Amino acid sequence: MFFSSSKRKIIVNKVTDFLITYLGEDDNELMRKFRTNNSNELHENYDVMLAKLKQWADTSNFSMWDRSVIVGTIECSLRAANKSGCLPKLFVDDYIKKAHYAIHK
Repeated sequence: MFFSSSKRKIIVNKVTDFLITYLGEDDNELMRKFRTNNSNELHENYDVMLAKLKQWADTSNFSMWDRSVIVGTIECSLRAANKSGCLPKLFVDDYIKKAHYAIHK
């Protein structure tokens, strides 16, 4: 294994906390933000979240594997939101690309 499972859990938990803080506590809140006039707020919150996660990854000297855990956690959450009908697929795909670029650059 390339990194410890305890480190992975720490990363997943922190990213999950960021997702809740910046995108919403549950699918209903996420859907409400997306479908109302707050969709601009959702975009801004997502960009802020990515910037803070990037800063955390940089200051923690995360490897590419660690950064992949960050992006994978975001992707899993967004894909689940798509499957539950909260977010459209094109939106989710765009957000996942943004995450890859922001975290790995």
